[in-house]
Amino acid sequence: MTAVNPDEGNSGPLSLMEAAAAYANPVEAEEPEEGQPEAEEEAVAEHQDGDETEPDDTEDEGQAESEEPEEEPQPKPVKPKEPAYADKLAKVKMADGSELTVDELIKGNLRDRDYRQKTMALAEQERSFKAKSEQITQAEQQAATEREFMIQLLQSVMPQRPDPAMYMHDPIGFGQQDLAWRTRKEQLDYLIAQQQQTVQKRQAEEGTRVQQVRDREWQATLEAMPELRDANRLNSFAGEITKHGADYGFTPQEIQQSLGLDHRQILVLRDAIKWRNLQAQKSKVPAKVEGRPPVVMKSGTRP
Repeated sequence: MTAVNPDEGNSGPLSLMEAAAAYANPVEAEEPEEGQPEAEEEAVAEHQDGDETEPDDTEDEGQAESEEPEEEPQPKPVKPKEPAYADKLAKVKMADGSELTVDELIKGNLRDRDYRQKTMALAEQERSFKAKSEQITQAEQQAATEREFMIQLLQSVMPQRPDPAMYMHDPIGFGQQDLAWRTRKEQLDYLIAQQQQTVQKRQAEEGTRVQQVRDREWQATLEAMPELRDANRLNSFAGEITKHGADYGFTPQEIQQSLGLDHRQILVLRDAIKWRNLQAQKSKVPAKVEGRPPVVMKSGTRP
């Protein structure tokens, strides 16, 4: 069997090895060259497909313009109304039935505003003054504590006063010791005087504070018991307090000191005195009816 070599045409038969090589490596088909009819047909087909898929821009623009919503008319701005003012002589009826003019209301409002402003300013001044007073008080207390410590320290190292007899045999030593003693004594006396002034100032401030408390509590007592404004009723009530307080061991001085600092204690004593007087009256009722003949009621009659 013989095979024909395509490269060599029909020049001669192939050997067995050449036939096997030709079978293992077949000849590839040649691609068409550029410019051939097949390539041109494919390009024309692609161009036609592109023309068919392109949208019509003119139609879309017209449709978009026709679909745009129409603008709504903007509302006209409303002009604010001018406030109406009443005449100053116009009258206004108040909640209590009284009538005031507009001018009087304006003046009253201005006075009230001025009063509030002055009250707030005064309250602020009082708060500032109170804060500064507290700072000064704390500083004075600290100074008093330090001064007390210095007094105790000087007293512990205070030299003894030299014996006058020492002057006869050692006048120089006597003078030195006497000078040291006098110097320390002056320092100690100064500190003691300052401490006494501080104590006296504290006592005066405490007395003023206690008096202010007494005045405030007495006003509260009069508001709760206005009948005590009468001198006779006040003396009678004071006598009852002293009498019933003595039953519990209170002296008049103790009652005066304690009751003046808290009006609530006076109210408690008032109620206690009323209760004791009521109990005393109940105990006298059996004695009054004892020995009286019984009351005989007739039939058909009412007492």
